[in-house]
Amino acid sequence: MGRLIVLSREGTPERVGPYTVERELRAPDVYLAADAAGTRVAVKVVRHDGDADFRRRFATTAHTLSRAGSFCAAAVAGFDVDEESAYLAMEYVDGPDLRELVAAGGPLTGPRLDRLAVGTALALSSLHEAGLVHGDVRPATVRWVATGPKLVGFPRLAAPLVPAPAPPPDSGPVASSRPAGPETAADVLAWAATVLYAATGTAAPPPGGPAGGGAAEATLRNADLPAPLRAALNRALAADPADRPAARRIYRTLVGADRPRAPDPPRRPRSGTRPSGVPARAARSRSRTRLAAAAAAILLVLAAAGSVAAYLAYGPAPRPAPAATPSAGR
Repeated sequence: MGRLIVLSREGTPERVGPYTVERELRAPDVYLAADAAGTRVAVKVVRHDGDADFRRRFATTAHTLSRAGSFCAAAVAGFDVDEESAYLAMEYVDGPDLRELVAAGGPLTGPRLDRLAVGTALALSSLHEAGLVHGDVRPATVRWVATGPKLVGFPRLAAPLVPAPAPPPDSGPVASSRPAGPETAADVLAWAATVLYAATGTAAPPPGGPAGGGAAEATLRNADLPAPLRAALNRALAADPADRPAARRIYRTLVGADRPRAPDPPRRPRSGTRPSGVPARAARSRSRTRLAAAAAAILLVLAAAGSVAAYLAYGPAPRPAPAATPSAGR
């Protein structure tokens, strides 16, 4: 398979670039491997048979993904492409996935649910802002580690937005033809279904599919959720992709960044008691406090890692593009 991939006698990869393969993971052509220092990665191997267009798109995707990393998503560890094959190595996130977490301890509630919703929305927002889509958001691709949730997988470049052709007359209801980003909208729908599963333990088919119907909406109605999260899920589960909010909007809504700033209350009189017309801060919704606390916990770790402190207000900060990992033998 070219100079990047060394095959075993059985025909399976034994080495991929600088990584020694340990075993195949659940997805086809994805392997658990380790570098010389013992750092583990999940590496995806692709054979392209000299397709120049593929090589260009693969390199663009890998470079873009390297720059679009989020603390709440697996990071790029290395990549390379030659005349016959290519690989993309991602950080190996060693923790239970969401299915295992719910099976072992039941649905997530309180701060854990808030961290899941906020963290995965942040991860998707970082990808979408960079022109990437995840394409495989589901309970199996969300893993839980000491710092909270991490979205794993192999994102790809989003397809260019082009206006959809007009539907034929009398064709019945169709999705909106506005260029609303169908792939990113699909990610948002999958995010909502994943968070709803975590909150209820019920894998309800989302709307828009052949088995969807109103199952997800019924599950949402019966779920005990904080008001901001319920509202975000309700919009993200819209059957029309054009009606779903962007992942960035969901993130900002959950952490309260889009709320108008409340006016400062009048100062207390020096003599003591609060005027009767001034509402106490303690009367504010506990659900918003919890979601803000979830965002604060994530951002505290982001700040410690030198990450996007300004993201809360205006999106991810620019990052320098890392160099591609050199191939073995270079």
